[in-house]
Amino acid sequence: MRRYLLLMPILIMSYFGFSQTLQPKVIALKNKKHFCFTTSQAKELAKRIEIGNYNEALVSSLSKQNERLRFLVDKQDSIITTKKEQSQHIAQIVQNKNEVITALGVTIKQKDKKIKRGKLHKLLLTGSIITATTLFISK
Repeated sequence: MRRYLLLMPILIMSYFGFSQTLQPKVIALKNKKHFCFTTSQAKELAKRIEIGNYNEALVSSLSKQNERLRFLVDKQDSIITTKKEQSQHIAQIVQNKNEVITALGVTIKQKDKKIKRGKLHKLLLTGSIITATTLFISK
């Protein structure tokens, strides 16, 4: 713990000392200002520029990836909505077919009743014809 307590002030002092060392020497040549850096300052500036370039490239790459992911999410959402609509349409078709089947079942029952009535009428008619002919023959 003591190490860290001693290390913190040293790091803070080196940070401020380091950032002050990046002040360039300004030289005026032919009425133009030129900034001169030492070798260590130039190396540090190059490192910072490279880090900045890397960060910019990383940001652009991540933003492109983010755009692609958003596009894919939008596409997935549209696919989900179309699939939901399709399932609703299919459910409606199934319901309509079930209604048709029940209606056909009712008509089949009605036709069966008519056929049974027709058979009964035919049976009664033949029975009455037979009795009428037997009565007519017996007289």
